[in-house]
Amino acid sequence: MDVATARSAMPITQNRIYLDHAAVGPLSGPCRDAMVDAARDICEEGSTHLPRWWEAGDRGRSAFARLIGAGEDEIAYIKSTSQGLLLAANGLPLGEGDRVVVCRGEFPANVYPWLALRRKGVETRFLDPIGGRITVDLIREGLDDTVKVVALSYVQFGTGFRTDLDSIGSLCRERGITFVVDVIQGVGAMPLDVSRTPIDMAAANGHKWMLGPEGVGFVYCRRELLDTLEPVHVGWLSVTDAMDFTEYDLTLRPDARRFEEGAPQTIPAAGLAASVEMLAGWGVEWISSRILELTDVVIEEAERRGFEVLTPTARREERSGIVIASLGEVDHQAIADALRPRGVNVSTRGGGLRFSPHAYNTVDEVIHAFEAIDGVLLGDR
Repeated sequence: MDVATARSAMPITQNRIYLDHAAVGPLSGPCRDAMVDAARDICEEGSTHLPRWWEAGDRGRSAFARLIGAGEDEIAYIKSTSQGLLLAANGLPLGEGDRVVVCRGEFPANVYPWLALRRKGVETRFLDPIGGRITVDLIREGLDDTVKVVALSYVQFGTGFRTDLDSIGSLCRERGITFVVDVIQGVGAMPLDVSRTPIDMAAANGHKWMLGPEGVGFVYCRRELLDTLEPVHVGWLSVTDAMDFTEYDLTLRPDARRFEEGAPQTIPAAGLAASVEMLAGWGVEWISSRILELTDVVIEEAERRGFEVLTPTARREERSGIVIASLGEVDHQAIADALRPRGVNVSTRGGGLRFSPHAYNTVDEVIHAFEAIDGVLLGDR
């Protein structure tokens, strides 16, 4: 794989220096083309060729399974990361006196589904990261016999810290605790292999590092957990004989597709499938290596200008595609706003500017972005 090939698949490179994939990533060219083709065909031909687009969705499940080392039977489409986490929160057999462990600083999508279980008498226990880090020792100290679930993010959106899923997952597996992971800030950017890493459920929307549209994503459910998890929403596509419209047989599908309860998201699913197939072709090892090289440059350029890098950087294995850098009391949002007319996209999170480059970005783009920041700051003076 080479950068030039990757850039040719990303039309955004013709217009902007886009370092904001942790917010909403741009659509890849293959994603756009697949959605346009599906929309045009359905517009002009109606349902004539609909099986073709359903097959595109099937390829997306398969490609996502390859991307994370899962079986295709363990993957289902969802409309959002929240939906996937809600499947876990509301489907697991939790009740009075049970506890769920989460960490402060989690994105709310991985907090509110668990807090809402107070109606069942389930308590959410918050742990405080130490120096921005969430370690296996921290999680171990938060466990007791009442803890039934640990719910974490693979990568923290507000710090860029990458969790050691292997060690924490192994701890949970030893204790008989279900491990649920929000992987939206990691999948498509950092390596993840659920055939080796003991994760029970994981969810991600497609609109960040997977370079797909909003409103469609994937949930992973370990096949051994499927029959433990109660499907809260059962629809006509949840059952084995879904295409028999007159005989009602409530036998659930034996795979994760039991969670796809209604009509498929044909057009966005076709687009996400194309992007995930593209990323699988790039190779996650190449992608993650490129991203970490680029974040090295972000850190160097930030520190050279006197920024304080807030992201924990001491251990490379805890690094991700996100770097938070602060200039102290300045208005970071004003800087981000001023960069957009200059053709540069970054966000503000965690008390600073959030840089999140993808594998198709270049070192020159990162340097130009910081030169644009220099221009904004000089203009402010």
